[in-house]
Amino acid sequence: MSNDEYVQQQLKQELRPGEAVELTAFMIDAPPIWQQILLLGGILSWLVSRYYFVALTNQRLILLKTKMGLLLGPRQNNLGIQSFERATITNVSTGGMMNNRSMTFHGPNLKLRISPRTKTVATQGRFFKEVPQHVGA
Repeated sequence: MSNDEYVQQQLKQELRPGEAVELTAFMIDAPPIWQQILLLGGILSWLVSRYYFVALTNQRLILLKTKMGLLLGPRQNNLGIQSFERATITNVSTGGMMNNRSMTFHGPNLKLRISPRTKTVATQGRFFKEVPQHVGA
């Protein structure tokens, strides 16, 4: 099963009547790069980071917590779901460079890292490009 199919399957039970998924991404709650470098080149960083499949719906931002596989990317394990009402997100700002970017969701004050060029989920790049333009605007 692809990651896209997995996310859709997991969200079926969570979506409210009339709620629809617009974009999805794979994102990481990780320390900034300079801290990752200090944490033994990422070994300790890998242990302290949290991994999410993220879905933006017409009503909410939904985080589906998962684990990272050793070499093959994210696992398809649902370790819990957290959501934020879209109306509470006042702005989305971006930072970082190249393929190590960050998105800060102001309101819930949530900062997540994203690699917009990877194809972990089909709309990864679109998520980074479009969400700041449409959420909180």
